[in-house]
Amino acid sequence: MVKLSNQHNNSHYIDERVFLLKIAVVLICLPAMLVLYGWLFEGYLLAWLFPSGISMKANSAFCFILASIALVLFLTRHPTATLVQRILSLLLILTGLMTSYQYLTGINLPYIDSVLVQNQLVENNIANGQLYFNRMSPLSGINFILNGLSIFLLTFRNYHILNLARIIIIPVILTAIMVLIGYAYGVRELYRFGFYVPLSPLSAIAFIELSVALMFIHAERGFMRLFVGQTLGSKMVRWLLPTLILVFITIGWLCRQGNLMGWYNNQFEVSMLIFLTLFLSGCLIIWQARAQHGQELLRQRAQHALELNNINLEKKVERRTQELKKLMEDLEALSLTDSLTGLANRRAFEQRLKMEWQRATRYEHPLTVMLIDVDHFKRFNDDFGHQTGDHVLAQVGAILQQAVRTTDLACRYGGEEFVIILPDTPLDDALPIAHRIREHVADYRWEARQVTVSVGVAQLNQQKTPNQLVSDADQALYQAKAAGRNQVIHLA
Repeated sequence: MVKLSNQHNNSHYIDERVFLLKIAVVLICLPAMLVLYGWLFEGYLLAWLFPSGISMKANSAFCFILASIALVLFLTRHPTATLVQRILSLLLILTGLMTSYQYLTGINLPYIDSVLVQNQLVENNIANGQLYFNRMSPLSGINFILNGLSIFLLTFRNYHILNLARIIIIPVILTAIMVLIGYAYGVRELYRFGFYVPLSPLSAIAFIELSVALMFIHAERGFMRLFVGQTLGSKMVRWLLPTLILVFITIGWLCRQGNLMGWYNNQFEVSMLIFLTLFLSGCLIIWQARAQHGQELLRQRAQHALELNNINLEKKVERRTQELKKLMEDLEALSLTDSLTGLANRRAFEQRLKMEWQRATRYEHPLTVMLIDVDHFKRFNDDFGHQTGDHVLAQVGAILQQAVRTTDLACRYGGEEFVIILPDTPLDDALPIAHRIREHVADYRWEARQVTVSVGVAQLNQQKTPNQLVSDADQALYQAKAAGRNQVIHLA
């Protein structure tokens, strides 16, 4: 059950990641398509999306659309999906390399910047001296190289390659966050380098969305398992890390805006920054501690329930073991008992005889065996039927059981023959028992007609084996029958 439950939870997390990946594709692709549309139709949507005037370039928008398609292909298992993803990643890398080459060499390749857009808007701005008006920023070129390389590596399933694919996009996330902080705090140096084209805020947001989405591709393998696991640490890092980033950026922005609006001086700004940092950090710690406390309580309850279940299970196992032990004992007893007479059967006789023979020969104790046969039993069955014959056998068995001592063993040897083992009993003590048995059977008030038995008695000596002892008793029984039956004959 635990395994099935884990599989169900893992499936839930995978479905959740697929849903978030689809949202990331929409958030990346839709603005990029609007930007590209604005560039193609001379900036109306461009002005609506970027009132600050720093816009995503057409090449950047096109590259984000290609990256979105590559992300969507991670959701399919079509045989050609991997090939298409690698082609798209190479296009991203090539675009980034060509842009970087332009900035590094100073060579103007207008067909690279204008391959998608050639209209009056672009021509007017170039004529006004804005040579790089439609060229993506150098930081965009570098980031597209890293993102394209990451997409290419993520098409492989090797553990180390997946880790490398995620490591190389960490700088993309960090630089994009740095650019957004620069815009939020008005620090020009964080998003514009000299005369180069600055990275737009929407491009920075798109790079963060794209890079984070790539980080979670095949996240169940590699170091990203920490972010998608079901442990307390995984849940903490999923919620606490993005919350801390947003909280501290917001705190800094509020402090700066208040300073710009003249609400407080630098000392007050620093004091408020420290106070808000301490307050919000404390709130985050308490919030996360409460979440972990709840999880720990659930774990303790589950552990307690598991311990109780284990105790109950151990009790059930112990009870079941006792039941099985008793059942085995009952089965063993049934396997050693004759069902008709209730006496021990031939198998029990052989086991007991072997044990008593070993003890008698080792300690030189006496051992006597007597064989008992119901006289003319075949004729009795023919005259009165097998049911009456079975009743006679059962009654003879009862007489034998009453006649022997607790240390003796009376058995049904087979058919109408019975056998008795008398441990520690010499022949002189065994003969009175044999005569008493013969007399009890003969004197019993039988319903059909009188029943008698013949008895052969033999005593063990040191040279006899168990089989020889039984053979001597059988020979004595034969002599008793030959002498006219209803006799007791013994062999020393």
